[in-house]
Amino acid sequence: MSFTENNFTWKDAYKTFAIYLLTNYKNKPEDLYKAIVTNCKDVLPDSLLQTIEKGDCTELDPFTVMGLFNRHWDDQKRIDIFTKVGNALGFSLDKEITGFSGVPVPGHGHEVFSKQTEKDKTGKTDKTNKQKLWQLFQAALFLADESSTDESQGKKD
Repeated sequence: MSFTENNFTWKDAYKTFAIYLLTNYKNKPEDLYKAIVTNCKDVLPDSLLQTIEKGDCTELDPFTVMGLFNRHWDDQKRIDIFTKVGNALGFSLDKEITGFSGVPVPGHGHEVFSKQTEKDKTGKTDKTNKQKLWQLFQAALFLADESSTDESQGKKD
C-alpha cells in the first residue's frame, strides 16, 4: 500500500476540530462536559462512564475528547463517532474523512487523561492539571503548525 494524501484524510479534519475545540471550549470545560455527556453517552468508553458515574469528573480536557474517536474500532465507526461528537459541539466537517491511517490510539483504560478528584492543600478541587492539559494541547497545535510550515518550505531540523 502506498501512502498518499488519500491515506491521511483525517489530518485536516483533526486540525480543524482541535482548533474549534480550543477556541470554543478551553475556557468552558464544563460546557464541553455537558455537551458530550448529554449527547454522546452511548459512545463514551466504559472507563470514562465509570469516572463520571462516581462523580470524579465534571469537566473534560481536549485529549480525552480527541480520544473518544481514536480507539481500536474500524474506520466507519470512528467516522460516525467523530461526526456525533462534532455535532454535539456544533462542529461540522467540510471535507469527508475516509480513513485513519497513522493515527495513534490510546490503550484500553487510558481514555481519561485527568480526573477531577485532585484536591489542593485546602481540600478544594484543583483544576491546575486540566488547565495544563489545555495549555499542552494549545502548544501542540502551535508546534504542529510550525512543523508543517517548516516542511512546506523545505527546512529540516
